[in-house]
Amino acid sequence: MSVKLDGNTFFDILSNNIPVNMNLDREFKRFELVFSAGGQDIYYYINVNKPSIGIIQKKPEYSNIENALGVFSSRNQNIITCRISPLCVNEIQINPKHLNLNFN
Repeated sequence: MSVKLDGNTFFDILSNNIPVNMNLDREFKRFELVFSAGGQDIYYYINVNKPSIGIIQKKPEYSNIENALGVFSSRNQNIITCRISPLCVNEIQINPKHLNLNFN
């Protein structure tokens, strides 16, 4: 699995997800990326059991276990801690879009 994130998207994520609070002084040290994944059978199970929006309320039963009801699959979660470069910290501090976030 790979994810490509350009610089502008990264800075937009910061602006859109960090609440403005003029009473705080912030320091950017590191951030975490959380990747969650599951097997195809979990995907099918979740889709079958989504809330209905139509008039029909009966849902089909989904199972991949013979002579029983249930789902056998896998899932995984990886957390990657990333350090941020001094150049990036400088951009966060001087960019007008981020000035109200109070990063030192």
